[in-house]
Amino acid sequence: SQQSSLAMTPWLYLLVLPWVIFGQHCLPDAIPEADRMNITLDGYSMPLGIWQLSWDTSLIMGKIFGILVSEMLGYHIRYGTGSGSFSIVWTLGGCPSTTPSDIQAECRPPRRWHFSFESWQQGRTYLPPTLLAMGQYAPINLGSGGYTGFQGLFVMSPPSVASQAATGLPLTYFSHFNASWFRPQRFAMIVGEVNMSRLSRCSESVNSAYPLLGQEYYDATGDKDGVELQDGRNILKCWEEKWWVAPSCRGNISDCLAVVTGGSGWGMYELPQQAFFHNMPLAFATAAAKQYVPLNRDLQSLLYWWTPDASFIDFDPERVLFPTHDAQEFRRGIYRSMPSDVVLTNWAAGGLDSEMAQDAEGPLALASNMQLFNSDMVGLLKENQKLDIADGEMRAR
Repeated sequence: SQQSSLAMTPWLYLLVLPWVIFGQHCLPDAIPEADRMNITLDGYSMPLGIWQLSWDTSLIMGKIFGILVSEMLGYHIRYGTGSGSFSIVWTLGGCPSTTPSDIQAECRPPRRWHFSFESWQQGRTYLPPTLLAMGQYAPINLGSGGYTGFQGLFVMSPPSVASQAATGLPLTYFSHFNASWFRPQRFAMIVGEVNMSRLSRCSESVNSAYPLLGQEYYDATGDKDGVELQDGRNILKCWEEKWWVAPSCRGNISDCLAVVTGGSGWGMYELPQQAFFHNMPLAFATAAAKQYVPLNRDLQSLLYWWTPDASFIDFDPERVLFPTHDAQEFRRGIYRSMPSDVVLTNWAAGGLDSEMAQDAEGPLALASNMQLFNSDMVGLLKENQKLDIADGEMRAR
């Protein structure tokens, strides 16, 4: 229930943050390390393994679980860290890598990682056949940890506040970008203000990573000027090899609103179509390596982002709202509406509740019932950021 869950924000601050920053025990009556025990799985006795992911929210969930399972339930624990959600199933399944050539032969005991928190892999098609191939060693989806994820177009506070002060309209709704009625370029960064050396070429990012994207865009929109033919297939047509430009501002590209994404072009299936269908004067580029966060922090403007995440939380970004998610259109590759929220799931190694394991019932019950709400996680991220800054100042003295 809400009363009995872990969604008690002030208590969570006291519990997690000093431990995360300074590494001290949290609970005054913590079970001493000398009195803690291992779990046994597949006949091997070992510390309870917590597989974290390399972003703050997953780390926080792992730390909360680690504190409770070690200090209250009395287990030895150890932590490992993976770079992405895709690593969870392979790691908890005992696989030596995320690309096993023979799942049944390679994904075997000893399975030394037992719990992981905040997978973004909802609905991925590789999951059912992979779990089936793993058989009795397949990890178990424990369901939602309470808070949800969202990814898409965001606007930071400075341009949105400036727009509202001047026009009465914040930049948090798609129709307020319609180039037939508004000129949002007055309030946010434009292409001409972005240092091109901090951007990747389309050939090295979006067109390389997503070779079918250009054709899907053309099929959905019929916008022949937004693509070009290369090696017999349509790819996104990029200005100066770095910016894909929406139709409503192709006449003056330097004056387009700049939207910077990261990775190899995160969100680029949806973003160009949204700009096309809603007459938004946007241009999209992918940040160069290690530039996604610093560049967007410098621009303080529009960006592709996801929540919950701490990278820009001090700028209070808000998502730009589009028409309600249309699942039928999404299945057809038409992305004029909002992406759906992502159910973020927690996972456990298979068999912890069976004769394959000993002394694992308590940790499994705890992980199955951990619940944080979005407001709790945002609060934790903000407080964690403050303590990070304070700790950095202390270490500098």
